[in-house]
Amino acid sequence: MTESGGIETILSSASGGRPAARVVFRSWQAADPGAAVILLHGLGGHSDRFQECGSYWASRGLAVYAPDLPGFGRTDGPKGHLDSFEPMFTTIEVMLARVMADHSRLPVFVVAESMGAAVAIDWVSRHPALLSGLVLLAPALKDRLNVPLWRKVEALAHVIVRRRKYYDVPFEPDNFTRDAAIKEVLAADPLEVRRVTAQFYFAWLPVTSRALKAAPLLKLPVAVLLPGQDTMIDSDATKAWFEGLPEATRTLFEYPGLLHGLLVEVDRQPVLDDIATWIRKVAGR
Repeated sequence: MTESGGIETILSSASGGRPAARVVFRSWQAADPGAAVILLHGLGGHSDRFQECGSYWASRGLAVYAPDLPGFGRTDGPKGHLDSFEPMFTTIEVMLARVMADHSRLPVFVVAESMGAAVAIDWVSRHPALLSGLVLLAPALKDRLNVPLWRKVEALAHVIVRRRKYYDVPFEPDNFTRDAAIKEVLAADPLEVRRVTAQFYFAWLPVTSRALKAAPLLKLPVAVLLPGQDTMIDSDATKAWFEGLPEATRTLFEYPGLLHGLLVEVDRQPVLDDIATWIRKVAGR
């Protein structure tokens, strides 16, 4: 990947007994922006994945901000571990404050993939008035993990006794993209998180449970982008969820030949264009 986007830090607020933490993010600034975007990565990822799309969207008039979510990338804290997803919600809020400080007159959108999309749905359902729109790429509302019951019981035991037990994430770059260069980068990247704790898994479950019920609560414009060859997420479940969104404000994009990682797939340019065009249209810019 070609290096792009300035790396900065911002301090998240302390809350619920958790100390303030340093959040690392990349940003790509447009010469004459028509909208601002907060870009959220999926499980295991971080903002380095977004260097191409961030740079491209900036050329299309979008100011883009991509944090490394807690538990991932360069942001403070143990990797692959969370006792609660509240630090992720706090990260969205501090990033929103930063975006609004930089671009107080611009409409703000969240663009989120996979895990980040489910987190965004959960957060936005409680704060719908703060954004102008939401873009969801292969949202992780129902995965294809098929975790055996005995493994769930074992993991729950570790949570009960407060032992930090790590489990491998059973996905490989081949599940994510067909782009050979991207796969090589992902496989060699020391910042990619390939193991998560039992605590992370059980903190994740209520996020997806709330997100699955949130469609009727999303009154803002929502675009859902689905790959046709997703072996990681159940796209049929996402389509059923999509039908629960208000009809007047929902848009569905489908990409029949693409894998889960739409922003880094080999045929990603139509995806990048569709997102930029949709955001500019909704923003009226």
